[in-house]
Amino acid sequence: MQPIGRSFYSSDPDASANFVRRYLNAYPEANGDMFVSAPGSKTTGTYQSGWRCVFIQGHDAVMESKAKEVGQTWNAAMTDQSWTAWGDFHDGTFFDFNITNAMADDVTNWVYDAGVAGFARLHLPGTTYTHEALDGEAKEKMSNMGERGVALKCQDRDDQRLVYNQSSQPVWRAYGGDGNLEEPCNPDAVAYLLEQSWPIDEPGRQGGPVIEWPVSINLFKITYAVANASTALDFAKEVLGATERSCPFPYPPTVTEEGETVNGAKWSYVTDKLQMHFVESGDKAQHAHIAAFHNLGRSKAEDLRNGCVSAFFLNNMNFHVDTLDPFIDKLEERQVPYLATKNGNGDYALIFAFPGNEAVVVQLSSQHLTKAAARPQSQLHENC
Repeated sequence: MQPIGRSFYSSDPDASANFVRRYLNAYPEANGDMFVSAPGSKTTGTYQSGWRCVFIQGHDAVMESKAKEVGQTWNAAMTDQSWTAWGDFHDGTFFDFNITNAMADDVTNWVYDAGVAGFARLHLPGTTYTHEALDGEAKEKMSNMGERGVALKCQDRDDQRLVYNQSSQPVWRAYGGDGNLEEPCNPDAVAYLLEQSWPIDEPGRQGGPVIEWPVSINLFKITYAVANASTALDFAKEVLGATERSCPFPYPPTVTEEGETVNGAKWSYVTDKLQMHFVESGDKAQHAHIAAFHNLGRSKAEDLRNGCVSAFFLNNMNFHVDTLDPFIDKLEERQVPYLATKNGNGDYALIFAFPGNEAVVVQLSSQHLTKAAARPQSQLHENC
């Protein structure tokens, strides 16, 4: 399996794509034909270093309301310097954060976390997803990840690199191209970053790096908030061929001696380099919200057989495979509903959700399919 990209439901595809382009320096991507959607859906895409994100506007009042709810919940968590389980729906990529644009637009609903959780955590507007972005330069230092930081454009001198120094009094320090410590060319940028820098509390985490070896494209992980991390991992192993890897979080979720809830998690590799993480909230109220979201997908999953591409299933990860046939066999054996069709490029496409964790949706693309009839794209609809 080779990753193609990510499809997102969005209530405003242009705004979602513009966010990724403006703050994560992605490029416009016109070709959304590799991603299945119902005829007439609006699609806007972005692209950077082999990684595609396509935002698709489905006509679904429930998903529009859910995207709004996730955005409001995220903003409240950022204001309180806390966390929400919705943040566990995210991809992890290497991108260069555009601090100049973020400052100009006064973007404050994001956090820089200097710990192992990642560089920047942001909500993708109009969607039910967030994003984890690591400093692009860190990709070149994968043996130890190096020091993470932010590139700062300077007008009267060479560009600088801002690096967060976590100590008794955390500060951002500016380094020139030769690696020497300098005064920042834009002190306001340092003040802005410091306001956005605070630790994400992860009780129960026992160290452990996320990235173990170099990856070839910007994407290094896909993460899901799930109802049950154990059953999600089992399905990933049985159907996608994923392999379990060590995880710094316990399982199942638990409570510390101090009474703090601890998330449970299962980590795996879905390809030789791409990780797939499943996070099960230890907070009963947050877990109930996440489980209800998966149940929304469960209520619509059977309609995939009838050619219904609900807006819910526009949130999917797309992989290229040599043939869809073995996946059809595995889904049939487990009686898992699926949609077999063709995408805009003329390739066969297979869409299905993880049973019991239906917000984990996969789209597989291939030029080979003999085990099922592909429904014409013209027959796809959203009426489910």
